[in-house]
Amino acid sequence: MPRATYNRVDRFNLQTSETIERIARLYAIALDAFADPAAATRFMMRPHPELDSRLPFETALTELGGRAVEEVIERGLHGLPA
Repeated sequence: MPRATYNRVDRFNLQTSETIERIARLYAIALDAFADPAAATRFMMRPHPELDSRLPFETALTELGGRAVEEVIERGLHGLPA
């Protein structure tokens, strides 16, 4: 979300709030998995082959996409194949 939008809005609608929460939660999971903020950010902002070469950040804008991103992280943590 653009910083200007964030700064001028007093209260977000439900959909925007859910999207922000989902992205924050997935970033926290990635941060836990990578143990490095730069690596977690790179993961979220680079195309991933298990997401049809889409960015995890963009994929996570929907609930189903967020679940797919979470599954990719979880498989990586546990060494499971795609």
